[in-house]
Amino acid sequence: MSTYSGKVLITGSKGFIGRHLKKELIKTCEVIEWKTDIKNLIKLNEKVCTVIHLASVSGQEIQNKGENNLFNTNILGVLAVLDYCKRVGANLIFTSTSGVYKSSNRKLNIKETGTIEPSNLYEISKWLGEEIIKKESSQSKINTTILRLFNVYGPGQKGTYFVSYLIDCLINNKKMIIKQPRDYRDYIYIKDVVDAIIKVTQKPAKTFEVLNIGSSVGYKNIDVVRIAEAVFKKKMKMEYEKNENENISCFIADISKTESRLDWNNKYNLKSGLEMMKNIYNEK
Repeated sequence: MSTYSGKVLITGSKGFIGRHLKKELIKTCEVIEWKTDIKNLIKLNEKVCTVIHLASVSGQEIQNKGENNLFNTNILGVLAVLDYCKRVGANLIFTSTSGVYKSSNRKLNIKETGTIEPSNLYEISKWLGEEIIKKESSQSKINTTILRLFNVYGPGQKGTYFVSYLIDCLINNKKMIIKQPRDYRDYIYIKDVVDAIIKVTQKPAKTFEVLNIGSSVGYKNIDVVRIAEAVFKKKMKMEYEKNENENISCFIADISKTESRLDWNNKYNLKSGLEMMKNIYNEK
C-alpha cells in the first residue's frame, strides 16, 4: 500500500462522474487532475496514493470519436495508468460497466461472479481493460479495485442517457421515443457512486477485487417514466419505437459484497434521486 496518503490522481475529471467526484474529494485530500492525453502519463513521476481511472470513450461517444479513439483511450490508456501505478506504488480504482455481464431475461440480481458476455465495442473494451488490469495487478502487486457501475444518473449527465433524456423531454414538453419499455435496469444516483469511490480510497484493496455499484433494485424503463411523471407532476408525451427483438433484458446488481466490503449502501432510491434532480433543475 502506498504511503502517499491524501493525494489522489483522477483521469476523466471533466466528465459526469469526475466532476461530482472531484467536488467531494477536494474537501478531504489533494486532487491532481490529469487533463491531457492519458497515454502521456508515462511522463509523470509525481507520487500519489491512489489513481481513480475514469477516462474512457463511452458507448454513446463511439460514433463521434471513432473506434481508433476508443482503443487509444480504453485500452492503451489502461496500460499507461498501470505503468504509472507500478512506478509510483499507487493503488488503482478502475470504473467498468455492468455491460460486461451477460444479459438475463429474468429479474435476477447479478453477482460479481456472473457470466461475462459484453455485447458491443464499448463493453468489450471495458472487459479487456479489466483483464489487462487483473493480470498486471497480480504481476506488479498493484492494489486494484474494479467498480462495475450499473445505470448511473444525476444532474449534469448528457441528455443521451435514459434518465437525463427522460427529464429533458418531460420539462421541455418534448415527445419521448422509448425503445425497450419492458427492459429492467438498476439505476444508481451519482452521489451514491461518489460515496462508494471515496470509500475505496479510504479502504483500498489488498490485492485485486471487483465490486458492483448499483442499488440492487430493478425498474422497467416504462416504470421509470411513470415515477418521473409523479415526481415532476407532468405527463410525458411518448412514442414507442417498434423493436423486432421482443426479448426482455435485465441488468440488476447484487451489491451484498460491496456493502460488506466497504460498509456502504445506496442512500437514494430512484424516487428520491429524481426528487434531488427536480430540486436542482428548479434552482436554475
